[in-house]
Amino acid sequence: MKKKLIISLAILVAIGILITINVVKSKGIGAFSKGKAIEVKIADTKVRDIDSSISVNGVFEEVDKQDVYLDSAVRVTKVLVKKDQEVLKGQKLLELDLNELYSQLEQSKVSLRIQKINLSKLINSKNLQDITKLNLNIENAKIAKEQAEKNYHRLQQLFKVGAAAQVDVDNANVQYESAVHQFNTAQAMLRETEENNIDLVRNIDKDIESQAEQIKLAELKIRELEDKMKKLEKASTASMNGVISEINIEEGSIISPAVKALRIISPETLRVILNVKEIDILKVKARLKVEITGDAFVGKVIKGSVETVGTVAKKEQGVSSSDQAFVDVTVLVDNADKVLKPGLSVNANIITETKKDAIVIPFDTFQEDKDGNKWVFVAENNSVRKQNIKIGICSGLDMEVTSGLTGKEKLVKDPPSRLKDGMNILVMELSTK
Repeated sequence: MKKKLIISLAILVAIGILITINVVKSKGIGAFSKGKAIEVKIADTKVRDIDSSISVNGVFEEVDKQDVYLDSAVRVTKVLVKKDQEVLKGQKLLELDLNELYSQLEQSKVSLRIQKINLSKLINSKNLQDITKLNLNIENAKIAKEQAEKNYHRLQQLFKVGAAAQVDVDNANVQYESAVHQFNTAQAMLRETEENNIDLVRNIDKDIESQAEQIKLAELKIRELEDKMKKLEKASTASMNGVISEINIEEGSIISPAVKALRIISPETLRVILNVKEIDILKVKARLKVEITGDAFVGKVIKGSVETVGTVAKKEQGVSSSDQAFVDVTVLVDNADKVLKPGLSVNANIITETKKDAIVIPFDTFQEDKDGNKWVFVAENNSVRKQNIKIGICSGLDMEVTSGLTGKEKLVKDPPSRLKDGMNILVMELSTK
């Protein structure tokens, strides 16, 4: 009887041990040979799309705008618009006092007419002395010289044979010398007249050239005044449909050409100017997608895309030279909303890379040692397995795994430093993240 009681107690103890083992197993505690289980939290590995992005601050500004600068310092007699007023293309914005410019223009036109009259006078004064008569005088003097020479030689021959007196020969010689003198005089007068004509032409041509330059200057002055008046008229007229966002001029005042008088903007077309750090700028290129958020439109995500990337880096004003530079990146907005206003501060995520159907794990499951080895702890059968992995792109608190996982594993979150490969675990929480 006593022996049967002992056997019964042994059976009860064995049954109790089996029940305890099953209870422990049901709570996630592994085999006793691997020591006490460590409490852990678990996260799922997922297969999904993942984006790598750069988070940048920026500000909204208008794409289409007209900044009105007056090309000359003129008096504004009337401001025809008000701030926040809608205007149409071609609408008059300002009335300007152009009387002084009109007066200068009229004076320049009068001066041009006078210059042209003076030029005409110079051209008309270019009357050269007629040398036809002088040429005729030379011809007549030449004939007279030749006849006197023949008569003189004839009388010399007659004198030799006693048919003429000496006085006749002497008279013929005097007539011949007189004819030679008259011929030489006629030639000299022709040369002098020709030289005078050359000097006259040269001097008058210089005067005509100088007067022509004066006319060009007068014409240039007229064009400058006309262009200036056209620019002022154009500047005082709206070149686009929009809203008056700035007025920096008062009626009766004279505004400097360096001061912006008015600004018209089109609130329907906006863009964002971002300051991207120089260490990130190589990742940014045109047409990258951008997601924009801001305090002024909480709960909304505005879509956009990179339009341009600046070619010059700059330092922010007041920032020390030890700090890095920034590059301006312009983003066009796809779905502009009425709540968006120029000047609003925003945060933008520039999506630099997208991976489709990637294996994605939470950042807090990732481990790395000083040598750059990367791994995760995979939860299997109430124990962990150390799995080496390779990392791709990161997005916020998630990262892509390019090697080492299939996408179906359960991983240990924030693994304790004492957790080692093969150790038992007790799952405290199953995250759906």
